[in-house]
Amino acid sequence: PTIQKVLKGIRNTLSKRSMQKEPLLVDQIRAMVEKIPIEKEGKVHLIGIRDRAILLLGFAGAFRRSELVSLDIEDLTFTRDGFVILLR
Repeated sequence: PTIQKVLKGIRNTLSKRSMQKEPLLVDQIRAMVEKIPIEKEGKVHLIGIRDRAILLLGFAGAFRRSELVSLDIEDLTFTRDGFVILLR
């Protein structure tokens, strides 16, 4: 246990700080959304529509991945002005 404590202290002292990523800009988000197909073989592509919605929702709400994947349709309340999102 003493050796483990010393090694943990060394790791904490010598470990590198995690580098924060640069945020995406609106133009970059637009370019990503435009690349996601919403039609496939002349038919509506629901997966593409879903992917666009998730990307735009995550950007607009500044949500973390864990917050996005935890959402269910029941967590959305549609209003006249848009919708309200319940984060659990």
